[in-house]
Amino acid sequence: MSGIGDTIAAKSDQLNAIDLIGGEEVYTITGVTVNPSSDQPVSIFTDRTQPYKPSKGMRRVLIACWGKKDQEYIGRSIRLYREPSVTWAGQEDGGIRVNALSHMDSVVKIPIPLNKRKREIITVNPMPFYSEKDFSEKLPMILKTIADGKMNIDQAIERLQQTSPLTDTQKLQITQPKELN
Repeated sequence: MSGIGDTIAAKSDQLNAIDLIGGEEVYTITGVTVNPSSDQPVSIFTDRTQPYKPSKGMRRVLIACWGKKDQEYIGRSIRLYREPSVTWAGQEDGGIRVNALSHMDSVVKIPIPLNKRKREIITVNPMPFYSEKDFSEKLPMILKTIADGKMNIDQAIERLQQTSPLTDTQKLQITQPKELN
């Protein structure tokens, strides 16, 4: 199922701020590569099509929240949004910021340098997984939507994770549902 949002995606090899113009998005990390000799040394691959290539400031945020072992990021969730006030080459061009991360217990505030004299505090919120109660209430509707052909399994998981990340067990309940009586 495609929608109007699919028609405005930038033709690029990475996630761009303009891709988030419709609002924040939640992504599940599937891989991380580091190439120190590149202008954009970190590529974070997700359950979506284009990798997220975080700025130096957002890499600092990720390290402050999750640590330096980037391979431990795999399977975790990240909520990104477009911040229109981010500047590039002296112009307000917009940039991608981290709003929330899974695998955190509390709010984290990180000072990020904007230039030699100015810093900005970035606030990152914990992103809780779906509670079993909330997931149990949504599961029958999701399975029916899949059975009716209105969505495939990947689309259903993506839709649910726009709110909160799913646990591996919850994903399994969608991909391999038990017979409903």
